[in-house]
This record gives sequence, structure tokens and C-alpha cells, in this order.
Amino acid sequence: MNILAEKYTRILIAEVAEKSAEEFLSILSCFAKLFEENKKLTIILNSPIVEKSDKIQVLEKIIKETKIKVPTILRNLLILLARSNNLKLLGLITKLFHNQMLKKQGITEAKVIFAAKPSDKKIEKVSEILKKKYKINPIISVKIDESILAGFIATFDGKRLDSSLNSSFNNMTNKLHTSINLY
Repeated sequence: MNILAEKYTRILIAEVAEKSAEEFLSILSCFAKLFEENKKLTIILNSPIVEKSDKIQVLEKIIKETKIKVPTILRNLLILLARSNNLKLLGLITKLFHNQMLKKQGITEAKVIFAAKPSDKKIEKVSEILKKKYKINPIISVKIDESILAGFIATFDGKRLDSSLNSSFNNMTNKLHTSINLY
């Protein structure tokens, strides 16, 4: 994880009122998407060759043309990121801010990889496992990766629960090699 992005996110969480956090996240997400989709703009705003005053002018024009009331703290963050050639962090800051909002609500985002498209019942079963074993209230996003063969791999809050068949095979192979090396 990027320490600078985490620092900016902590500041945003501390400064943005809880009642306006959803609206702030919505606006923050719009800007993150804008810079993600407009690579040329991001390259220009991250360039050390472009004068800082020119970067600020471009940002001010973008903010004005969005016709959205951009909170002062977000405006200041965008200018700070542009001045330090770090606008590339905006997507990560947005994700971290979203995760912190969920955490305040007692919700944890969990990414779960399955070998094939899971049924709703299977997703619910994984959710129950995570609730019981880790005492979390997960929101599950699903990815498919056939290489895990069967089962699932869940990642959340820097933790990983690997209940895949591929992992089981690897564990058995390692145990077999260890026992063979003992003799």
C-alpha cells in the first residue's frame, strides 16, 4: 500500500463530516474516473516539465466546468497532488476512502476468487464462513480464476483465506516432499 495515499486518506476521513461522506465519495470518484480515463490529461498534470501554475489553471478550469460544488478539501487535494506530480494516487485514495467509510459502518470489502461462476448460495456460504471465522460483515466482490481448480480464495483487510483445491494440492505436495526428505 502507498503510505502517502494512506496519509491523505486519513486526513480526508478526519476532515469530511460523516453526514456528507457519501456525497464527497461520489465527487471524489468522479475525479478519479476522469483522470483514469483521460491518460493524456493525467500525464500532463503529473509532468515535472509543466509549470505548477499551469497545472493549477487546468485543474481550476476542470473544477469550474464540472458544474458540481467541489468541496474545498477536495480542490486542495487535487492541487496538492498535481503540484507534487502525484495525481496517479487519486484512484487509490478513492478506494481507501471508500473502504474506510465501509469500515465505519462495520462492513468489510472482501474479494473472493472462485474457479467458476458461483451460485448465490455459494457466495452466501463464503460470507457466513468469513462472518464466523473473522467476525466481519463482508461485502463480497467475485472474480473468476480457473487456475485455483475449485474452492475459493478470500482477501480482506490484508488477510487471506485460501480454501482452494490448488492450495490443498500444494500443501500436500510440500508435506510429501518434507516427509521424503526426512528419510
